[in-house]
Amino acid sequence: MRILKTTSILLTVFLFSVNIIAAQDKTPVRFGKIKIEDFDIKAPAFDSGANAVVVADWGNSEFVTNASELTVSLQFTKKTRIKILNKNGFDAATVNIYLYTSGNGSAAEKLESLKAYTYNIEDGKVVEAKVDNSSVFTEKKNKNWVVKKFTFPALKEGSLIEYSYTIKSDFFSNFQAWAFQGEYPCLWSEYNAGIPEFYRYVTLSQGYRPFFINKVEQSQVRFSFRVRYEVSGGGGFGGGGSPIHYENVDIPGSQDNHRWVMKNVPGLKPESFTTTLNNHIAKIEFQLAQVHYPNTIPQPYMSDWKKVAESFRDADMFGGLINRSNSWLDDNIKQIVAAAKTQEEKARNIFQYVRDNISVKNKYGVYASTTLKDVFKNKAGTVADINLLLVAMLRHEKIEANPVILSTRSRGLTNELYPLMDRYNYLIVKALIDDQIIYLDASDSKIGFGKLPLECYNGHAREVTKDVLMPVYFYADSLKETSFTSAFIFNDANGGKPLGNVTQNLGYYSSLHLRNELTTIKEDQYQKTI
Repeated sequence: MRILKTTSILLTVFLFSVNIIAAQDKTPVRFGKIKIEDFDIKAPAFDSGANAVVVADWGNSEFVTNASELTVSLQFTKKTRIKILNKNGFDAATVNIYLYTSGNGSAAEKLESLKAYTYNIEDGKVVEAKVDNSSVFTEKKNKNWVVKKFTFPALKEGSLIEYSYTIKSDFFSNFQAWAFQGEYPCLWSEYNAGIPEFYRYVTLSQGYRPFFINKVEQSQVRFSFRVRYEVSGGGGFGGGGSPIHYENVDIPGSQDNHRWVMKNVPGLKPESFTTTLNNHIAKIEFQLAQVHYPNTIPQPYMSDWKKVAESFRDADMFGGLINRSNSWLDDNIKQIVAAAKTQEEKARNIFQYVRDNISVKNKYGVYASTTLKDVFKNKAGTVADINLLLVAMLRHEKIEANPVILSTRSRGLTNELYPLMDRYNYLIVKALIDDQIIYLDASDSKIGFGKLPLECYNGHAREVTKDVLMPVYFYADSLKETSFTSAFIFNDANGGKPLGNVTQNLGYYSSLHLRNELTTIKEDQYQKTI
């Protein structure tokens, strides 16, 4: 972020920061220094079935100045050491590093100082194998995320792997989160964050594990800039050159130095009836609320629910599509609801038409990607396109309907207090028919009227009205269904051999899962699994 503008020819930037943090329970390993005794790591008693063990996972986020320009950046450093216990733990040796980029590509996070090694004991000595730069692959996930991937070489049962890297970022709203828990047990997980008073964040924590260390100490920080000007038109110095002018610019303030540590954290594994591990993992996240430099007007970055509602209402690809008459639907919709005699029949006919005729091309998103008229004409759209079209068609027939935005289970929980909008990745429809609330999703070709995909049952969501975002809730515990299985065994009248048959009546979602499964495999293949 640019905090000062100048026409200087030469610029030297310094950052002076004094961090006074008492030495307390230091990280138990020295990264980059591997000794034979470091290999003596076994599966911990609290997670004896582990295939790999994270010996230490250390992270640090801080604000730094850039030497070549008057800017401040976020710098995140991570260092990790892992012991591979057996072949089932080889997956721990594949690392993904996510980098954020602006939608137009004008700015992007940078990966710096990547170092990664595999260590083995051969002939009584520690031997290392380095991950070459040519082994690091880049994958573009979408317009905002790029992933750097690599796998460690010379991997064996008993190997130690260690890697470290730094991410330089100009996106202050993308302060690095930290997960203390993952698939494998972790003996030591530590995160440090130095946050100057100019940057105010909301800190969100999740999980059930207690902190071994959770402390914050304050220190003084000073962003100091020394600017060198060449001023034209002066009297000149020793040969008629332009006079030189220096100016020191300081931005002093206090800084909160956070330190969070968890010890002996068990690996988190999927269990029966677990909705998603993302909702249970121990982690810390940050949301930028405000930037306020001295003697400047504060710049708010976090909105409130009312302002978010206004932004949805005024957005061309949201409220601008559904809050108009959409008279182009007049002729098209007549045929769809021609046989309907009640509002519920109209709603069912409209829902079935959209579900059966508009194919989904992207399962996520809350804003439309094109006009509703194009969606109707081209018979394809994103989940937001399809369900916003459903809202418009229901409203056209005087059926009260509003969009509902939510976060799917794989995305994680939303926050009821703060409008952290990057969490919301799905859109459904709330309809009021004969004083009965019915939730609809026409983007799923196999879902029924009044039913939602299981992914939608992830707690807190928001109904988008013209004036406010109303909270609604979709709890997984609200879903209950039963299945019935009957078996008949009898003797064959001719040979006397036992014969039988089994009949199974599945619940709604079990049946839906089976129907989806049968779209990917043939029926005889499925019978073999039975």
